Amino acid sequence: MREQAGLTQNTTSYSLGFQMLQTFMQYPDLWPYFYENKKAESDISKEKSTRIEAMALMILDYYEAIVCMNRYNELSKEEKAGWDKYFIEQINKSPAIQAVYEKYKSSYRYTLKIPYEKAIKELK
Repeated sequence: MREQAGLTQNTTSYSLGFQMLQTFMQYPDLWPYFYENKKAESDISKEKSTRIEAMALMILDYYEAIVCMNRYNELSKEEKAGWDKYFIEQINKSPAIQAVYEKYKSSYRYTLKIPYEKAIKELK
């Protein structure tokens, strides 16, 4: 039973990851806001601004799902460090994620707080 639950959790995690990739494929103009440190222009359209914010929320939710669903506490120290490194790098490359996290941080659990604070320290 426990193995089945783990398989379901992994499938859900991969499904969320594929949804993110599909969104980037559908809207390739979003990529630089999340992987190339691009800041949103002041004259950006409301539609694009909404897409950027939605994508940032999707990435934050994805990381939180990884931590919550994949039995994060059962991962080895190296595996946890790998996920945290991924998230920290994602934050460092994306002013959009930084802005959205700050806007909604009361909605996120402690699972995002520690890696987020590490990432912000690295930026300074």
